Amino acid sequence: MYWEQGAAASRILLYLCTAITLGLVLCNWLAQRHRLSAPLSRPGQALVFGLGAFSVLSSFLLQVGTMAMAGMGGMFDWELMQFLWPDAAGKTLCLQLPAFGLLLLSLLLLKVKYLPILLQSLALLLLMFGFLQGGHLLRFGLPGQLLLLTHLLAVGFWVGSLPLLWRLCRHSPTARLHALLHQFGQIMIGVLLLILLSGVSMLWLLLSAPEQLWSTSYGQLLLAKILLVIGLLSLGALNKLRLVPALQQHSDPRRLQMAIVAEMLLATAIFVITAVVTVIVGWSG
Repeated sequence: MYWEQGAAASRILLYLCTAITLGLVLCNWLAQRHRLSAPLSRPGQALVFGLGAFSVLSSFLLQVGTMAMAGMGGMFDWELMQFLWPDAAGKTLCLQLPAFGLLLLSLLLLKVKYLPILLQSLALLLLMFGFLQGGHLLRFGLPGQLLLLTHLLAVGFWVGSLPLLWRLCRHSPTARLHALLHQFGQIMIGVLLLILLSGVSMLWLLLSAPEQLWSTSYGQLLLAKILLVIGLLSLGALNKLRLVPALQQHSDPRRLQMAIVAEMLLATAIFVITAVVTVIVGWSG
């Protein structure tokens, strides 16, 4: 059981690092557009990318250890590594570990024109294709993969932006912060629509009957995830309709910061459920 818990923990860390990586793309662009400092320093970005690489490698080794059942040393069983290499676990490692390596390399080459952008774009492609190597939707072919890719990108841009927006709230002038958050809210309308459409479509593919939502462990976890998403959407609506407009009257941004922290906690809970469903419970379709 401890092996499964470790694998779920590494998956949660991977989700968080990938989401923040996607959020950096959006928030860095918004910060430049509104003449604000970058939401995360270069050492902070290096920490995120390094943890992402660690999560990918540890996830693979934990799968090896789960099969070996020989204690910690079983994680380094070379024969089992070779067995898993052509499987989804090995393909994911070969795509996502170099992706975080390219992201780290891009930080060292920031002064080289265009090269960091090319490296980061390639890294994001590798990260996303890594997620498409396995999972419950793989059996549905190209439609399932496209739905998963759309869902991952949309969730990543939204959830990964939250800690970065929280940092911007702490250090940015109120007027410029309001303009940035207003534009972010406009972008998120389309992003949230993609999340809802792709999420409903994936549920339709995964569940053969609606009663599976409450009659199976898999469905109950999905139902809990849906409720958390509704809570996250409610907080997002509160931010867009009340707390962000209040910044125009030079309102204290601390209430907005607290709401963003609550969103981050809900998002983390969603990632936890997703990891448990993927690693421990499995698809019951």
